[in-house]
Amino acid sequence: MKRLLLLATIVAVSSPAFAQNDAEATAKALDSEGARLRNAQQPVADYCEKFRASEALAPTVPRKFEAGACLEKEGKLASAFAKYKEAMQLADSARRANPDDATANKQVAAAQQRMNDVEPKLSKLTISVAQKVPGLVVKRGQDNVIEAIFGIGLPIDPGAYPISAQAPGFKPFRRR
Repeated sequence: MKRLLLLATIVAVSSPAFAQNDAEATAKALDSEGARLRNAQQPVADYCEKFRASEALAPTVPRKFEAGACLEKEGKLASAFAKYKEAMQLADSARRANPDDATANKQVAAAQQRMNDVEPKLSKLTISVAQKVPGLVVKRGQDNVIEAIFGIGLPIDPGAYPISAQAPGFKPFRRR
């Protein structure tokens, strides 16, 4: 049986600034590797893994755009829409802090455009309840569905989702 050998050098530093800089440096390395894999026409899953990790480590507007584009390519349009919205909110915060920031203004417009492009293609799930009764609990998977969203089409990534409902004195309902 072969052994896996992993060598790593660890430098322990307690400075929060170092940890932040380290996260940014790691994110930049992931960005570079993701771009290299994409340019080499490697599978979407391979380079998107790098972009998602980069965005999770050090979220920026461009990283949110990359993560959103990956989600779009994977057909997860509701998640892509949400990622573009996060990008718009980040850019808008920068724009409010400095209204003359041309980059932030362009990023807000770009994020809005991406959201507009994706929105008409979104799959939506509508949960309608014919009779609201005391103690009714409706769930999508393990998550409770609040009454306020009954009858509203919510953006959702394509796939099968378990929907259940139960209330005292009624037979439980379950569908996928």
